[in-house]
Amino acid sequence: MTFWMKQNDTAPILQVQLVEDDGVTPVSITTAVQVVFNMRTVAGVVLVNRGICTIVNAATGIVEYPWAVGDTAVNSGPVADGLAHDGEFEVVYSTGRRRTFPSDSYIDIVVTDDIA
Repeated sequence: MTFWMKQNDTAPILQVQLVEDDGVTPVSITTAVQVVFNMRTVAGVVLVNRGICTIVNAATGIVEYPWAVGDTAVNSGPVADGLAHDGEFEVVYSTGRRRTFPSDSYIDIVVTDDIA
């Protein structure tokens, strides 16, 4: 999955459906107490650290992260050059257990530079 943003934008909200490793089956997060979002640059600099998410539909695993000012301040460069930021969602369940999505990769987030 690739999500495109312009540098310094805070819209649109990042909304995803959390799915099993098969890439298709939705994950129920009805027992989740918190979902957070993390994002880093290719160089490993953390840009979003445990940003609070909204659970839109717990039964089908739909969550969203509303961008905060500064989250997209760093241009990632073109995805063709492998320069997309890495993003992931972490679900914290009522048992204290945690699960990160996607588990086998990252969400590619391309932040394209502004003209002015």
